[in-house]
Amino acid sequence: MSPTRSGNETQGAMAFEVDAALVVELGEKLVARKSVALAELIKNAYDADATEVVVTFDRVCKPEGSITVEDNGVGMTFETLRRTWMRIATDQKLRNPYSPRYRRPTTGAKGVGRFAAARLSQELILQSVAQVDEVTWEQVTVRFDWSQYRPGADLRQVEHHYEVRRSNTPLPTGVKLMLQRLRDTWAESDFREVMDDLLYLTPPYSAPEPGFSVRFVAPEFPEYEGRLSDKFLEAATAKLRGRVSENGTPVYTLTFRDEKRTLSFEAPETRFPALVGAECIVHLFLFERRELGSGIRVGTAADVGRRHGGVRIYLDG
Repeated sequence: MSPTRSGNETQGAMAFEVDAALVVELGEKLVARKSVALAELIKNAYDADATEVVVTFDRVCKPEGSITVEDNGVGMTFETLRRTWMRIATDQKLRNPYSPRYRRPTTGAKGVGRFAAARLSQELILQSVAQVDEVTWEQVTVRFDWSQYRPGADLRQVEHHYEVRRSNTPLPTGVKLMLQRLRDTWAESDFREVMDDLLYLTPPYSAPEPGFSVRFVAPEFPEYEGRLSDKFLEAATAKLRGRVSENGTPVYTLTFRDEKRTLSFEAPETRFPALVGAECIVHLFLFERRELGSGIRVGTAADVGRRHGGVRIYLDG
């Protein structure tokens, strides 16, 4: 609104302006720990109906390494990216609390993904492939240089180069985030924190379709490579599986890892007709070298057990 002047009096209306440094500052404030920042990016993949996320760490023990987070979710078209990723404080997850394909309740914090990327790295290359209609796929690449978000610059004036390509040949959908020139080096404790933040998102069993898994590729930390929790759970001394049969009777199977033997038994005197189909899995650990499976240290197993022992309930995978 243009100001109006009458004598010594001026009237008008004005709007807030946003300093570009806000993006980086919010990243530091909202996601103070880098493990939380990375977990947020992985949760975004879950919200995008991915069934698998591969996180690759490259030279992260040294300054300016890189991390790549790649998923096989539905991806984002250019228009979706422009309306959601490029719009700060969007209400997208409030308006759409469930994912489009598998109807998963969304888990990522509202709009934190871009701030998490700025918190982790100095540069980001975002590649997304999404299906536009029955015969068209769209590939979008955007490059972000977070150094542009410096104090004194107007947020609306910071621009990022993008490329959009369309194809009538089917392309695998998903999002690939290439976090380059990391701001911090990573240590083993950081990997443990990421596992803490993600463990409850991935059931420690073969979940019904479509499922969701996170796989780490980390040459500098081989003990943490592979699918989340696999090595730890495989080291269990014994595993007890229970299920409620069609007539409501609990049926149990106890398997010992080293002895290669299995015991099965029922509890016919007890019935749970309302829980037909329910299952439980109990992993039993003895934190001694001779009792643990190969590939995991006693200290590591005991630490994970202390932090994650207990009971968890999963519904619909």
